[in-house]
Amino acid sequence: MLQSQAGRCIVHTVRKGHFVRMLNFSPSSQVELPKLRNLALSKFGDIIFSTWEENKMSRVHKFSVNGKMLKCIHIKDEVTALIVRDNYVLMGTATGTLSVKHLHSLDNHRSLDVRVKICTINMQIDEDSHIFLGVKDGQLLVFSVDSTD
Repeated sequence: MLQSQAGRCIVHTVRKGHFVRMLNFSPSSQVELPKLRNLALSKFGDIIFSTWEENKMSRVHKFSVNGKMLKCIHIKDEVTALIVRDNYVLMGTATGTLSVKHLHSLDNHRSLDVRVKICTINMQIDEDSHIFLGVKDGQLLVFSVDSTD
């Protein structure tokens, strides 16, 4: 269980709500504190979340289960949806870009422009063979995942 407070992500246990650790994701000199927007956990224990700053820029942060910041990348657009599947992070943006990034490096693997704000991302539960995108105009877009790459 996580909550955001003044540039920090506070981690608690799910069962009893005990405090585990605090993740600092904002420099102390920053006047406007970023807002935590999306959060995902990997099966490896990575904590990945996006923040939105008033200067119209998103950042994607990756922390270890021990609370160490492993990576932080800047995104020029607002990250509106984020999930982790296996070794990939899938991110949707307000301008309609779906980005698939490598989990460990957060380097771009693939991008797809759907030209409408992505509100939610999900994948087929049993096989991860399809990506489902819920978009702002109410449509559900379904993409087949090519497993040859």
